[in-house]
Amino acid sequence: MRRSTTILRLLAALGVVCSLARAAGAQEPAFGRTASESQGTIASTGVWQRVLPAAGSATARSNCIIQDTGTHAMSIFFGPAAPATNATVGFPLAAATTSGSFNVGGGWITCGNMGGGLTNGPVWITGTSGDTFEYASQP
Repeated sequence: MRRSTTILRLLAALGVVCSLARAAGAQEPAFGRTASESQGTIASTGVWQRVLPAAGSATARSNCIIQDTGTHAMSIFFGPAAPATNATVGFPLAAATTSGSFNVGGGWITCGNMGGGLTNGPVWITGTSGDTFEYASQP
């Protein structure tokens, strides 16, 4: 009889531990974050235009990606202000290519830094007037 009481107590304790673990898990935030996706068009050749504003804090942006979908190469600049119109700075993005009847897309870049972390400042783009790009940001 004593042995069955001990087993019942162990099962009851296991039930309490499982219910506490489940309650603690319910308090965790949901996986992932919402993302906003959009397209843009280069307004004026050689002029830097803002793709994304600065994130509100060092942890506000969890990621971003920008892809050249136009027929000419573009450049991306991460910084607090747009470079001068004739500036030769930024990261180059290759022009989009076609395969059969659809656009494969060109070069792309993310807001991730090589040493870890993210670039949370404004993101700027320049290229040839009329060319398109796509971008997504969280948030």
